[in-house]
Amino acid sequence: MFKRLIVICVILLSLVACSSNVQIDFEVEMNSTPLALSVPEPAPTSKIEATTNYNLKSPWDTRLFKSDAALLSGQCPDPKGLPTQIPDRLENGENDETAWATLTNIDGILLLSDLAVSKGSQAAATCVLDHLNYWAENDAFIVDKECRIDGAHWEHGYDRSNFTNGVLAIPFLQIRNAPILDKAEKTNVLSWFEKLYLCNRTRAEGMLLDAQENGLGPHNQLYPALLAVATTSLVLDKTDGFNWSIEKYKQSIGTIAEDGTALNEVANKMEWTLHYHTVIENFCVHLSLLGHLNGFTGLFEEPSFLRLTQLVLDSYDDPTYIEELTGYEQTQNPLTTPWNLSWVEHLKRFNTDPRLSQLATKFKWQMNHTHTGGHPEYWWVEYWE
Repeated sequence: MFKRLIVICVILLSLVACSSNVQIDFEVEMNSTPLALSVPEPAPTSKIEATTNYNLKSPWDTRLFKSDAALLSGQCPDPKGLPTQIPDRLENGENDETAWATLTNIDGILLLSDLAVSKGSQAAATCVLDHLNYWAENDAFIVDKECRIDGAHWEHGYDRSNFTNGVLAIPFLQIRNAPILDKAEKTNVLSWFEKLYLCNRTRAEGMLLDAQENGLGPHNQLYPALLAVATTSLVLDKTDGFNWSIEKYKQSIGTIAEDGTALNEVANKMEWTLHYHTVIENFCVHLSLLGHLNGFTGLFEEPSFLRLTQLVLDSYDDPTYIEELTGYEQTQNPLTTPWNLSWVEHLKRFNTDPRLSQLATKFKWQMNHTHTGGHPEYWWVEYWE
């Protein structure tokens, strides 16, 4: 009996002690602020961890996808039925407006990728991947005849390259860090990007060859073509492809004349000459920024690039020089199409010319376009929530 009483007492004392410990822990948890906690904070869950173990860096690699808020009704439409090819241009180079009208709803992916970056939205990131996976399943935007070494690189190169950059590659890079993404879909999309990379690489090689043979040097569409090689290389973490694109860019920008002009544009673009110099500047800045992120130094200080930048900014103030050079009034003013100015948001961080910050402020939240993937502001962490 005495031994039994001792056992019961021990059990009761143990229960009291355990109860006391539970109460103490509960009181610390409930009555202390986060700053007063002496225990370490729990590690982030797998749903919000960032994966940054890439050989090649993009501007969005530190984005954490913490928001599990649902999208509003209609924000993530079913991608089934979206166009899977880019319409061909007409024989005179103009757009077939009826055919191109089918692409208007594709802009939705830019709204979603911007939302994913700005809010860290898991739902938006998932929806972007759903769109890309739909296109991957349909082998979209692959035109075999344009992907061959002897293919028709010039026919639609500008449109194909810009679409690859702004609607496909950049949105993927913006959301690739979200651990919530379906692994099978992601693998499927990456396999499709291998084909996109090969087509864009072949297209850029064809344009480089033409630049050597045409007597006028690089055409403006070579620069988005090289950017398409760079962005698809980033998607695939393909270092050799990325390095190739930057080296070829350095060679191409080196052909800019002492007065800052591109000979091919001066010879051919007439009243659109300033516009197309702006186009070149836009893609040069994006190539330089991605190169800078990946260890290429001096791209923003390259003399030929600085000459182009100076010409473009000076011509915004007064286009007289280009007008006298070409013999044409510059009727296409880039300041009336701010989607061409996304470069100023980036370059203001590397160049002290006050006009860059002034333009970035004047056109803030107006510079988004399918060519360069949504709002340029969301390339920078200070605009993320």
